Parts: sequence; structure tokens; C-alpha cells
Amino acid sequence: MSKILLYSKLIAGFSFFGLCAAFFSLLLPFIWLFCCFQSAWVHRVSQKVIQHYFYFLLKYLRFIGVIDVNFKNLSTDKATRLIVCNHISLFDVLIILAHFPHCHTFVKLKFAAHPLIRLIVYSCGFIPVDESNLEQGAQAFERARKLLKEGKTLVVFPEGTRSKTGRLGRFHKGIFKLALETGEPLTPVLFTSKGPLFNNQPLHKATFAQCVEFKAYWLPRIEVAKVQSESLAEIKKLARETHDFFINILNSDLTFEWNKVKTTLDYLNTPVEILCKAENKIEASLLLLETHPHFEGHFEGFPVFPAVSQINLVNRILGSVLKKSTLVTQVDKTKFMELLRPQSHVTILIEYENALAKWQFLTENRIISKGQLAYATA
Repeated sequence: MSKILLYSKLIAGFSFFGLCAAFFSLLLPFIWLFCCFQSAWVHRVSQKVIQHYFYFLLKYLRFIGVIDVNFKNLSTDKATRLIVCNHISLFDVLIILAHFPHCHTFVKLKFAAHPLIRLIVYSCGFIPVDESNLEQGAQAFERARKLLKEGKTLVVFPEGTRSKTGRLGRFHKGIFKLALETGEPLTPVLFTSKGPLFNNQPLHKATFAQCVEFKAYWLPRIEVAKVQSESLAEIKKLARETHDFFINILNSDLTFEWNKVKTTLDYLNTPVEILCKAENKIEASLLLLETHPHFEGHFEGFPVFPAVSQINLVNRILGSVLKKSTLVTQVDKTKFMELLRPQSHVTILIEYENALAKWQFLTENRIISKGQLAYATA
């Protein structure tokens, strides 16, 4: 029954989207005539039409029980020029464009080429970008630079793609280069939801047999000082500070559990604080007390935390973050440089991708051990 409900909502939603897109394609020639074939005016009128279209689309999706959007600190400040958002769903774009008129944004070429979307992209003056073509990418950013200098509003998703898990991915640095060049402040917008909905997962994993609640937070501006000649270090610094700003908000009580970046794992009565610094990067910390059972027998009078326990802890952390049972299938490139003693404050860094995890144990910024392991999920 839930699958029938799911697909009936899909059909209803896509049908409405398709009908509106078809209507817009019929309306477009009249927009060009009305604007006397002036592209700047065509963009402006088309953006206003699309704003109303997306607004009513969201209302319709709420009516049929797909999505419910709540806005926090909603701003329509006309001085807003550079909006930076996290990207957890295709609905992020609809929400922004439905409430901020006359916005420009980047659109992946695979979407810009879609028959239902192509006319919207080009008539609104959105910026198609081909991630595999460096020259075309440079042209896209040059166009974005020109739009900012003309006083237009640009919406950017610096992760570059939708999150599979709801957690924050790493930020690409191009938009922060533009911010430093122009001195435009960044207006962060944070999206959170109760579950995945048109995120970067297959459709059959969608959870909208029940209505999925979204929240959109307009956050305080991040001021940016204009520089004459920005360095790579300055660009990286601004990208890192903006990423950390989002992380700090995601750590708060504002967000839904699906988007949480900070959790606690109980490892044999020892709390392990886990921070998901990016979609595939984990930082965990714990205090190893002498009473921890893994110190028993290793060795009498000189207790150490065994190597196999360190690997097991990495596996447990991965399982906690992935919310799946994980099994270590292979351990490789492992080095144990120092002994891990009781009363140690331990930091564990993990990077994982394609069922392979690289890890490090550190105390007082010294690497105690490192290695990589392959894992399978159940």
C-alpha cells in the first residue's frame, strides 16, 4: 500500500510539473514579444513567472502530502546578492527560487539539457555548468562574476551536488573566490529535513509515503572584505570558515535528527563523541580510562589499548555514522607508532569512500596509529 501511495504521489507531482513546464514553453514566445526581444528583460520576466510557478508547485506538493516547508527568519532583503546553501534535495532549488525573485544559479548540464527544464534554464538566464569541462566551467564562473558586478543575486550550492546522507559535504572554493573579488557578504541558508526526499539516492529509497517536513533557515550574514589579489590561502580560509559556520548550526538543536552531524556512541561504557565534518569525513574523540575492559591483560602492570581494539573502534564508529552494521573485510597499510595508554584523550580521524576507510588515532596532535580497512555493510 505504501508503494502505491508513493508512486501515486510521484505521478501527481511530476504531472503537475510537466504541465506547468509545457505551459511555460507556450508562454515563452509571448514573453519575448512583450520584452521586445531584450534578453535582460526576458530573464527578469521569466524569473518572476518561474517564482510563482515554483511557489504554487510547493503549495500543490504540500496539498498532496509530499512536502511541508517551514521558513525560519525568512528574509527578502533586496541587498542580498550572494546566497550560499547546503544541498540535501532537489527541493532546495525550488524553495529558494520560489521566495527570492530575480535569482540566478548554476545548473548542471545534465539537468539543463532536460527537455522540461531547458527552456526554464535559458529563459531565466541560469548558468549551465559542465563539471567535466574546465574551459566551460571557467566561462560559467566568469558569467557569475559579471552578474554579481551588475548587482544581480546569485544562489550557490558550494557542495556541488546533493547529499546522500543529509550531512554537509565539502565545499568547492570557486564561489569564495568570487566573494573575495567582489567583497559581497555571504547570506547562508540552511536546509534540514526529517528524511531523504529527492536527495542523491535512487528514487525507490524515497521516504515520502508520508509527508516529509523541511525547514529553511536564513542565517546571519558572513561579511567578506574585498581584496585586490586574493590568494589560495584566503580562499581556503573563507571556505573553511563558512563550512564550519554551517557545521556549528547543524550541531545545534535546530536541525532534524537526519541531518545531525554530532552523535555519541557508547563503546563499552565509554562515550565517543562523533562529529561528521563532511559527508565522508568523521572526527571522533574519547577519553580512555584505565577501567576500560580492553586494558585488562594488556599488559599486567603496564596496560595498553590493543591494536585490534583500535580497528574495532573504527569499525564501530563507521557503523554508527552509516546507521548500518559494518564488517571489516580487510586491514591494510597499518602502522602503530606509539602505545595508547590509560587517561589518553584520543582523536580519531576517518575518511571513507567506496567501502574503504582511512583512519588515524591521535593524542596531543601526535599520530599514534594509522591505516586503512575495507568494510562491508549489512
